[in-house]
Amino acid sequence: MQAIKWSTLLFGAIFVVVVAGAINAPHLYYMAAILLTLPGISYLLGFYSLRSLQFRREPPTVAWAGEQGELLYVVENPTRVPRYFISCREPLPDWIEPQSEHPPIFNVSPQATSKIVYAVRFARRGVHTLTAFESIAIDPLGVFAFGQSHPAEGEIVVYPMPEQLKSWKMSGADKYGWQEFTVIALRGSSVDPDGVRQYVPGDPLRRIHWRQTARTGNLSVIEFEDPQSIQVQLILDRQKGHNFGSEAETTFEYAVRFCASITYQMVQQNASVRLSNTLDTTNETAVNARGEMQLMRILDTLARVEDDTMEPISEVVNRKAGEVPRGTTLIIVTSNPDARLGEALLLHKAQSVLCIVVYIAPNTFEENRVSSEQEQLFYQAVSSGGAKVFAVHLQTDGTLFPEGISDGSF
Repeated sequence: MQAIKWSTLLFGAIFVVVVAGAINAPHLYYMAAILLTLPGISYLLGFYSLRSLQFRREPPTVAWAGEQGELLYVVENPTRVPRYFISCREPLPDWIEPQSEHPPIFNVSPQATSKIVYAVRFARRGVHTLTAFESIAIDPLGVFAFGQSHPAEGEIVVYPMPEQLKSWKMSGADKYGWQEFTVIALRGSSVDPDGVRQYVPGDPLRRIHWRQTARTGNLSVIEFEDPQSIQVQLILDRQKGHNFGSEAETTFEYAVRFCASITYQMVQQNASVRLSNTLDTTNETAVNARGEMQLMRILDTLARVEDDTMEPISEVVNRKAGEVPRGTTLIIVTSNPDARLGEALLLHKAQSVLCIVVYIAPNTFEENRVSSEQEQLFYQAVSSGGAKVFAVHLQTDGTLFPEGISDGSF
């Protein structure tokens, strides 16, 4: 493009000179001289455009995977001279995708501040590092470009986006164990009915059990007991060599998204949630807690976690035998058909721990190296260990759908 512009100016100047000589019009030579000096004037204007301007970038500190966001560039012009044809650009991390092919070109008014929005999409969860960005000024003719580098280190933590797992409903493991409740059942009173007893003065009339009263002739009331809280502990398999798929559609990314989704759902039910075997055993996510703060702690950990350990999931679960409190629902998320996991689960079953294995089945992902015989042996082993088994397959729309695996499926 620049070569075309230079050729056009040069051809125009030569054409004017030829015409001036042909018609004997000396004043046209001045026009040719002006055409030849235009690039120099344009160069000076472009060179001056970035002087005295102050640039900074304001990225979001957190974002959500799969969602769009913005990088905000702020430009301050303390002078009384307007600046034109300026843009900001930078090399973005692999999983931050610009939403336009070219960054926007903007102008800055005298003694004013301009804010430029650069739309991006966060394609994958993770911690993405930003280093420096460049401001570029283009001269009025568009022949020259002038750039300045602006150091601006920072990071964007992209959380995995939780999904609503409609097929999963849980209640307190220590009283009821695993149950699939309807949404209506989970929206009831904050207490659970626990039988009928004789009326005692002072009992609320709304608790009278009229059918029992009519049958016996004595006032009876429904007795309620505080519900047992749900305690959930998640173990995410981080062993190397068992991640199948490509880009953001891998078994490990599905496992991370499932952990985020079940954590969100449990927090919505006021459950106590713990995520172990992640980055650091001293991390606060390794402590049972409930509420939005715990949700954000776990999401932050899941944004940073990678499959970078050598310890098989069976050894992790075996090592934690005796550490998991009674009545806890232990959810193991893995894509490794480790048949030895069944023996480790028996140790937890003996301690009244309810175990659930969520198997991110590699057979629908790219580069799958797991045979159907391995998967069948794995299903049999974990079922023999007393665990409920669910399989999650790659979906065309990317959603998570845990499918229950029964004994008849083997």
